[in-house]
Amino acid sequence: MIKSLRFFSLELPYLFRLFIFMPILYFINFPFEYNADYGNYFPDYTYGYFAYEPLYEWYSYFCREILDFDFFLFWFSISILELIFFALIYKTIMQVVLALPSIIGMSQFFYGTQVRYALVSLVIVYSAVSISKPILKFLTTVVASSFHYGGVLIGFISLIAGKVADSFFVLNRLRPFLTLILLLFFAYFAFQQFDYLVSLTRFNYYVDSGEYVERISLVSLLYVIFSLILLILIFTYSKENRNRLIKIGMVTLLVSLFTSPIAALSGRVSLFYFVFEPVLLGSLMVTAGGRVFKVALLMLYLVRVFFYFYVNSYYFYW
Repeated sequence: MIKSLRFFSLELPYLFRLFIFMPILYFINFPFEYNADYGNYFPDYTYGYFAYEPLYEWYSYFCREILDFDFFLFWFSISILELIFFALIYKTIMQVVLALPSIIGMSQFFYGTQVRYALVSLVIVYSAVSISKPILKFLTTVVASSFHYGGVLIGFISLIAGKVADSFFVLNRLRPFLTLILLLFFAYFAFQQFDYLVSLTRFNYYVDSGEYVERISLVSLLYVIFSLILLILIFTYSKENRNRLIKIGMVTLLVSLFTSPIAALSGRVSLFYFVFEPVLLGSLMVTAGGRVFKVALLMLYLVRVFFYFYVNSYYFYW
């Protein structure tokens, strides 16, 4: 551990972390007229359409029929669940400092809007960093996926990433690394044919709509590529940092890159990485080795965080 950063690796008490993250509720709960998903969630909750995943609908039913919550209280209860997981996931001073601006930047377009996937991402990240037994991780993925089906992919990433051999990510191990590159190109070109494959299924109307088959933006693609390169360099030239967390980061970014022809899918994987990122960076920054690459990774992270501050609009009740 780097002595000068030892203080930042200290774990804060849970209740104190909860108190620190509490003001974020002010950002996440914003007026519904500015919430893009309000028109979908409000009628489903009010009239019990059961249009979404079973666990989400069971939770909705419990809040509506048993607790007699109106929609505002129901929505706020999901924000409370997110708050609980913020405090469970980001434990050290370094992680909290890194997570706060990222959460605020993503508060209204992600945590306050895409609430099902946001909560599932938090659950999967918690499982990845805090649960050691594979069977419990698997069960957590199953439960989370019944709240949003997007949990299947990111849960699978968290389960298999730690089992990937180190040699696949080490630049001077030529054969495994070339195998990884070939797999990347194969997967990328396979996803280029996504339009044709979907046209053969009952979801062929998505092809004409273009809603799910647009490619990831250039800015997002560059962020994924540069982050992946820096993680691979850290992994290659700093043996102290060869651990499960950095593997999860690299595999997540690889999957985001594989699926980049499909913005909706690649974007969801990237959002999971953004939730996981403060944990990964917080771990890397207090570990010796690869300092130049780590500083570059931190600078890239800060650029993303402040980019969100710049481009996003924020709305409040008062």
